[in-house]
Amino acid sequence: METGAYFRLFCDLAHELPQRRNQGLIFWWEDFEAFECSQCGNCCNRPWKIHVGQAELEQWGPAWEKLMQQPLEQLVKIDMPDLPSRYAALAKQADGNSCVFLADDLRCRIHAELGETAKPHICRKYPITGARLDYGHFQSKGLAGSCVSVGKNLKLSKTLNYRWVQLEQRSPLPLLPVVSGKYLDWGAWLCLTGFQLDALLNTEQISHWLLVQGQWHGAMLRGPEVLTEAAFTQALQSFQAQSPLPALEPQALRPMLDWLIEQVLKRNQVLHPLIEWIKSWKDSSDWPTLNPDEKQAVNTYLQAWMQKELLLQSHLIQGHLGLLHQLLAWGLNLLLIQLWALYERSLHASGAQSGELQKTDLSRAQNQIYAYIIQDYSPAGIQRIQFARAESCLVQLGLLGRWEWPAA
Repeated sequence: METGAYFRLFCDLAHELPQRRNQGLIFWWEDFEAFECSQCGNCCNRPWKIHVGQAELEQWGPAWEKLMQQPLEQLVKIDMPDLPSRYAALAKQADGNSCVFLADDLRCRIHAELGETAKPHICRKYPITGARLDYGHFQSKGLAGSCVSVGKNLKLSKTLNYRWVQLEQRSPLPLLPVVSGKYLDWGAWLCLTGFQLDALLNTEQISHWLLVQGQWHGAMLRGPEVLTEAAFTQALQSFQAQSPLPALEPQALRPMLDWLIEQVLKRNQVLHPLIEWIKSWKDSSDWPTLNPDEKQAVNTYLQAWMQKELLLQSHLIQGHLGLLHQLLAWGLNLLLIQLWALYERSLHASGAQSGELQKTDLSRAQNQIYAYIIQDYSPAGIQRIQFARAESCLVQLGLLGRWEWPAA
């Protein structure tokens, strides 16, 4: 399979590892440095939980009470008492979305009256996000796509920056699990990241990218127990992705939608309008359609989102989510984002926008999926992925990879 600039970059970094045994790598996209908050207030008007650490609650709670002239128990709710960093969550206003501290002018009352340092840590940090492996072998920093300002400006043509950093302490180079009993060494993992980014940029459809990744991980199932950098590059030279499968017919996709409804969406009442919308057309031949411009907007958005996720979230491979399971989770999220974006479009179909898909529809869709699926601490649907057999994951990933919207 043809490789590109990202693969060459990451392979070059892997070659340097023997000379940098006490160093790790930190990555960031150029837009991380250029970001400026637009002060739109959208991040304070979302359904997600805003957690407050126990220490900062003890420090600032009295000041918040005085500011709002309300008892603290009306402003915060104890949420995870056994986890000090997520000890409580800020209360919501009557609409269930707006933060209790959000003023009518969409400004934070804490920030306006007490200053930025008095805000919860997560509010001061947002939308900055990041990931890291133990001891600092790999670190990344970036911007959350759930921020409306970030989501509106996601683009593929951006530069990846990196630098070597000193490790916090001496430690062996990590072995990272792919699936049960299969591992990548640290050099191979770097090469794989470059391979995934190149494949993402060189494919026209996000569904094709998912399928290629699933096929590659299927090939790794037949490889050695530990895949080294040399073995990875050799295997890649002989790997040829199969042609993408044709789009599924509506009746073939119906079991997947039924599974999403039963295993994922039903868990939260706020998702029920989406369920009813899916049910309203999934058994008919009158599917919602996207025009060519909308298809391109969706694909560009999801590709840029995945480009960021690859660097920020690939650290999950050190936990109980293998790379194959992580790909399936990403595929599920991508599918849900598309569904929710079409649902959002349907809500303003009769308005001034004449039913055209907006970038804000995609940003709002990602906000909702994050709030009710990803942040919901491994709901049944995601939990099932974690413990699925690798062969089962490949089948489901193939099904997701074949997702195509019917031609307009």
